[in-house]
Parts: sequence; structure tokens; C-alpha cells
Amino acid sequence: MALNKHWIFFGIALIILLLDQLSKYFVSIYMYSKEFSFLTIHFVKNYGIGFGLFDLPEIRFVLIMVIVLIIIGIVYYYCRDKTNGVFFIISLALILGGALGNLTDRIMYGFVIDFVDFGFWPAFNIADSAITVGVVFLIIYFWKFSTKNRKSRKNRKV
Repeated sequence: MALNKHWIFFGIALIILLLDQLSKYFVSIYMYSKEFSFLTIHFVKNYGIGFGLFDLPEIRFVLIMVIVLIIIGIVYYYCRDKTNGVFFIISLALILGGALGNLTDRIMYGFVIDFVDFGFWPAFNIADSAITVGVVFLIIYFWKFSTKNRKSRKNRKV
């Protein structure tokens, strides 16, 4: 089963990285700006972090180092903890793939390419979406896990 978990973890992370980079390439070459009824696809240079926060080009190196530390932490935690199930592994893989996608942009261009814009929210990309979904999954996982632990402790006390 450990080999299957590795395939799931690294496979999902790689798929997210590839989808993210291919979509950014496609948008930058073929679809620099395109409006649809409910969203706009347009090329945005994001020098900040998620959803355009801290949009300061001069902190590029600091952001790269923070992202690298997060990536190391995710891989370390995944490798260290052998007891977590598939849902937890998928959560970490989504975050890892997204972090790698945005890190690739920062290293190659000095900014992250965002392109999905609903008009009421800052522009984002596939990597941002994967990170957000991964974090939501982790919250669900830990909430469910802590609920099970509380129930288990209650049953032991009775």
C-alpha cells in the first residue's frame, strides 16, 4: 500500500504542476485576454502571494524561500507520517502541486501568472485553486479526525 500512496501523492502533485504550467503557457500565448459571460481570462502578473496580497516585487526572494520551506515541510510531513489515509494524502498533494506551480513561475519570471477572473475576486490560477482545495480538505480531515478522537475518548471514559 505504501507504494500506492507514493504514486497518489507524487502523481497528483505532478499532474497539478503540469496542468498549472500548461494552462499558464496557453493563456500567455493564445488567450492573453478573453471575456466570457461569467468570467474573464486575462494574463495578470502577480508579484504578491495568494489572491494578489502583498504585491511587492522587492520581496520576491523572501517569498521564494517561504514557499521552498513550505514544500519541504509538506514532503517531510508526508514521508514522516505513515498512518494517514488517502484523503489526507490527496490534500497534501494538491497543496504541494500548487506550491510547485507557483514556485516555478516565481523562479522563471519573478511573478506568478494568474488568469481566471470572476470580477468580484482577485485573479487566480490552477495552482491557487489546488492549494485552496487542499487546505479545505485538510480542515475537513482534521475536523473529522478530532471529532473521532473526542468520541473515542468519551467511550473510554464510560
